Amino acid sequence: MPITFQDLLQDVELVTAAGLERVVTGLHYDSRQIQPGYIFVCIQGYRTDGHLFIQDALSRGAVGLVIEKDIDVPSGIAFARVNSSRLALALMAANFYDPPQHGFHLDRGHRYKW
Repeated sequence: MPITFQDLLQDVELVTAAGLERVVTGLHYDSRQIQPGYIFVCIQGYRTDGHLFIQDALSRGAVGLVIEKDIDVPSGIAFARVNSSRLALALMAANFYDPPQHGFHLDRGHRYKW
């Protein structure tokens, strides 16, 4: 089932966004792992800043960006500006990969079932 950028951003607090109707095939925070159709999540780290690798991610086929900084996003690229890329990545991954708790039930015998 196709998933859109907007579907991934469910429960993510947005500062601003555009192009959320894009269908995506995956997401990653490492530009070297980006494949066509992926969302690139820019994370500011202690040694480097993911925002520095936007062009690399786009050249590898990224169709959207999750950013924290107010930057000029190239025309035609979907983006979501957030306050915390780390939190956004966690929520987006849960939405993309369907977290296990969605199928986790406790029955009357107190046995765990999937």
